[in-house]
Amino acid sequence: MATIFRHNGKWYVNFVIRGERHKRMVGRSKREAMEALRKFEADIFHDRFDIPVKRKMTFGQLARYWLENYSKVSNAPSQYRKNGERLAKHLIPYFSDREASHITPRMVDEYKKSREPLIQPATINRTLAILRKMFNDAVRWGFLSASPMKQVQQLREPQKGFDYYSEDEVALFLRNCPPDFLPIASTAVYTGMRVGEIVGLRQKDVDLERRMIRVERSGGGTTKSKRLRYVPINSRLLPILRECLKRGDSEHVFPDEKGRMRTIDFRSEMRKAAESAGLRKIRFHDLRHTFASNFVAKGGNIISLQRILGHSTISMTLRYAHLAPDFMAHEIELLNYDSASSLNRPWPEAVN
Repeated sequence: MATIFRHNGKWYVNFVIRGERHKRMVGRSKREAMEALRKFEADIFHDRFDIPVKRKMTFGQLARYWLENYSKVSNAPSQYRKNGERLAKHLIPYFSDREASHITPRMVDEYKKSREPLIQPATINRTLAILRKMFNDAVRWGFLSASPMKQVQQLREPQKGFDYYSEDEVALFLRNCPPDFLPIASTAVYTGMRVGEIVGLRQKDVDLERRMIRVERSGGGTTKSKRLRYVPINSRLLPILRECLKRGDSEHVFPDEKGRMRTIDFRSEMRKAAESAGLRKIRFHDLRHTFASNFVAKGGNIISLQRILGHSTISMTLRYAHLAPDFMAHEIELLNYDSASSLNRPWPEAVN
């Protein structure tokens, strides 16, 4: 596993890790070299070395390896599919056969610039997040010595508006949903859960007794951590979920006809429901905005909304704050400059 040799009066340990050869100077005497050799062999045997080792691997090879060995294992199925789509559509065609270890921050910046006329900054930033995680894992695995993403900045994302249905529009929308889509749409407007969270919802995560839904999701492809939150079940949603749990033997609450997890494309169902109801078309994700907007408009607490939606920062939730019926009305009255007495005083005459 390791050997010692002398060169120019100094002793070195020569060793191989993960197929690559390394050497380290360990002293000026053979005795010191032998002691170091025994320690090196023990460290190698117990895999205690954390040495970055460059491995010749194209970007495409690294991307596919990361997708199957990290994302498939650590991310939710919906996030795994999304990562695969973004790699295949945006990243692999651009970097293709470049050696992964040769990719530099300048190349990534050139990728950003080439994509700006074609796709939204938010989409570019999501692909950069995948790149960052993938290169960090490659360093951790010993495939690369350093990540080029440390010097790459994300693009500034303009704050986008959002559309949502009012309370009356929601009632009309739900009355016109196709029967097999109604439970899914109802869950969206009564919980604000994301589409991936809804289709991935398992029966064991729904507690009808405590009227609580357990939502566990990965950190969006940028971390191994799991984010766990609990969403309360509205009394109008409760009988719908109870009926869904009675159906079949699938582990999923909303399975497809074969008992598997559904796909997340509900554009057709959304369009049919909107057309039947005579409403403007909105996206499925806008049902999440619909929940949040109506929650705040009815007097819901913004901190409670943050916890229900699972926002990592309050700034994301504050987009809905202006919809509160008394938005800042009380706070603006905190100011008092004794205006009544001031207004009773005559205005000073203009000075000529």
